[in-house]
Amino acid sequence: MGGLIAQIIMNEMFRYILKLAEELKGVIKEGLNDREEAGEIVGKGASGEDTKAIDRLAEDFIVDNLTEFRLHIVTEEAGVIKSSSTPEKIAVIDPLDGTFNALHNLPFYSFSIALAKYSENATMEDINFGFVMDLVTGEYFHAERGEGSFFMGNKINVRDIPLDKGTLSLYSPPGSTKRLIPLLENTRRLRIMGSAALDLCYIARGDLQAFVDIRNFLRNVDTAAGLLILEEAGGKISDLRGRTLRNSILNIEKFNLVAASPDVHNQVLHLLNMT
Repeated sequence: MGGLIAQIIMNEMFRYILKLAEELKGVIKEGLNDREEAGEIVGKGASGEDTKAIDRLAEDFIVDNLTEFRLHIVTEEAGVIKSSSTPEKIAVIDPLDGTFNALHNLPFYSFSIALAKYSENATMEDINFGFVMDLVTGEYFHAERGEGSFFMGNKINVRDIPLDKGTLSLYSPPGSTKRLIPLLENTRRLRIMGSAALDLCYIARGDLQAFVDIRNFLRNVDTAAGLLILEEAGGKISDLRGRTLRNSILNIEKFNLVAASPDVHNQVLHLLNMT
């Protein structure tokens, strides 16, 4: 009985998040009518990056619509927000992943939310629900731990296509060319899309084969939902040394990442660590 009740609650939460995401899509579309105003810097985010007006608009809308729940909210701009002194769940949120794309009319940006049962030691491994919506098309991905990953309600899985026939999404800092040469020489196609949450979902759907970020800049708010979606679709995830991600989700944390289908993940780690 307890499992059935938990499933009903999760289904209700999914429907609420889907409705919220659809409304957010409209809010952002309207906010982008004046791109110059939308791009104005209005503060600093919790992790130190500039907050644009469109970021603030998106975050305020999402947070205002989640305060009725007993949540420990971790979000890109404000950092930690507690809607209750006794939270039941942790919500890790990026209301607008791909701000640059949105402001420059590049159609690849998203809304991302991951949920976990609240605990004082919660990590990425405790996330049990993830949802990502493409805010341009309205298409969405979601996953529940142990239940698989879905695109628009249809189950999806990774495709284990070798890098020399596949596509890599790569984010790297200046000065990293030497380390990347073996990886680039063995990859057929390279893409830098600009929304990590969607990149991960595209691997889950089999459209990309790997995602690599060696900047030590990627945050849990960007990736928490996408990583669960990828994992439930059969993907493999680690840091650059192949270690499982056990970063906290109680606040914003940054890390490096290798995410891919299983065989490609092993191939990427080997190529990254050749030099």
